Amino acid sequence: MKIREFLRLRKLNDTVKIMCIFALAGAGFFINVLYNAEKLYHDMQSPVEYQLVRGNTVTNAQLSELAQIEDVAAASRSLDVPITIRYRNQEATMICTMLSKSYMETAYGILISGSEKKFYVNETAFEEIQAGFLRNNVSFEKEGTTEHGAEYKIQYLEEEAGTEEENMPQTISHSAWLVILEEKPEQEAALICTVEEGAKLSKKANSVRVLFAGHDLDGLRLTNLKKMGYEVQNEQVLAMEEYEMKIRLHHIQYGILICAICLVALYYMKKNVPELVGLRTDRSICA
Repeated sequence: MKIREFLRLRKLNDTVKIMCIFALAGAGFFINVLYNAEKLYHDMQSPVEYQLVRGNTVTNAQLSELAQIEDVAAASRSLDVPITIRYRNQEATMICTMLSKSYMETAYGILISGSEKKFYVNETAFEEIQAGFLRNNVSFEKEGTTEHGAEYKIQYLEEEAGTEEENMPQTISHSAWLVILEEKPEQEAALICTVEEGAKLSKKANSVRVLFAGHDLDGLRLTNLKKMGYEVQNEQVLAMEEYEMKIRLHHIQYGILICAICLVALYYMKKNVPELVGLRTDRSICA
């Protein structure tokens, strides 16, 4: 009887029609609030990488200081070096980031095993490398598959100091593997990295990669890192991500406000319809 009575009033009374509109609007904004809240929570809890640089090499004390910051999951010296790879007598140069083993395992989920040299690249970077070889009519052929993805046998060239008699660096060719990482949705930029635990990283690296367990919306983290003497190389990317999260936060705040306004409007409009006394104003009925 209550449902039948309400449906009759909806046809005859303009106030009831307006109440239905407010109820539907409130339900729609409530769903939008839930959606944005779930997205914002996921983004806030997802790891974020800061690429930091100093004017001089990073000491052990400075690296330890970064690792002790709240919410830091991993930290490593970082060194970008040009690497020449050779495949079927064709060569191409790529910029490779040298990182510690523990950082690569924590930040990228790469399980390092074996003694062979491996260069890990995501699909974006591999497409760029492959395009260079395709211009010379050379295409990569897969030689195996790991838990991370396809792998290709290559050669890479490295300069080594020559003897006193030669007084010139020598270019030595080494065998290595090119391992293609399965693309992650958030990984749009090209990534080329390899493990380096030797003196090359500790003596030459003036940059650091720090992985935080979650994002920072108030900007205090960025301010503190700058006070410590670091410049954030990927600040623009981080700012864009934080801007998108703030937009979601505004959607949540305004959505809650509109839901509250709809509820208040429904409460007072119900008082102006005597026939609704004792009837349940349910959104599912309005739908």
